[in-house]
Amino acid sequence: MVSKGVGNLCLIDGIMIARTYTDVLRDNLPQSAMKLGISNSYYFKQDNDPEHTAGISRMWLLYHVPRKLATPPQSSDLNPLENLWNSLDLK
Repeated sequence: MVSKGVGNLCLIDGIMIARTYTDVLRDNLPQSAMKLGISNSYYFKQDNDPEHTAGISRMWLLYHVPRKLATPPQSSDLNPLENLWNSLDLK
């Protein structure tokens, strides 16, 4: 999500594993960035979930995402999605 809106939303059916996460990134991140008009000017942020820090995920990000923000472990207060989930739960 960015100030201009959200990118592609996708439904994950089943348990998320690193390969599935990498496939979601590959299939959605470039198109979302283009759709939002931020193709090469964004910073990618994620938490330290095991799927996000797995070797296959880190390798894909290394070659396909020019700028990443480092996130300290256990930093849910810094994750804007945590606030979004709370808002959705209230409705």
